[in-house]
Amino acid sequence: MWFLNKLMDPDYAMYLLCYNDIPVGNIRFEIKEDEALLSYSIAMSIDIEVWVS
Repeated sequence: MWFLNKLMDPDYAMYLLCYNDIPVGNIRFEIKEDEALLSYSIAMSIDIEVWVS
């Protein structure tokens, strides 16, 4: 129920991160008044050094 409510909320945005067409994480924005809360998660199986090099 939480997930469906968030998808329907106009003050919430969720984006799927993909690398070579493989889902590797997500980014979420929750807007409240004049601020936005940013949350993210990245799969533990992803080699982070590939992204920062």
